[in-house]
Amino acid sequence: MNYSDFSSLFKNIIELAKKIKDSKVKNAILELQNKTMDLIQENIDLKDQLSRKKDEDEFAKNIKLTDEGYYYKDETTPYCIRCWDADKKRIHLQKSGYGTWICPEEIFLKNK
Repeated sequence: MNYSDFSSLFKNIIELAKKIKDSKVKNAILELQNKTMDLIQENIDLKDQLSRKKDEDEFAKNIKLTDEGYYYKDETTPYCIRCWDADKKRIHLQKSGYGTWICPEEIFLKNK
């Protein structure tokens, strides 16, 4: 059952509830509606978390560690080792001279 199925079902229930004079039944229906909306939001959040985790896993499977940093697939700019290992942040390093790289995130944190 997806969101549109729930939405349609609740519209029908609300229409029936309007015809019912019993306030306990109306309150129970409203509570059920609120709980269902909470579950729908939780489901959306969990799907988002799962998608981010799958993306993280795919990235982790396709990176190679070098002295310069992590390289993803065929990219030519490395990612910061500390940022990925500590926070799972994908921060590209910036060239700072011949053969050296710096992390803009680490510079930002030091200057705070």
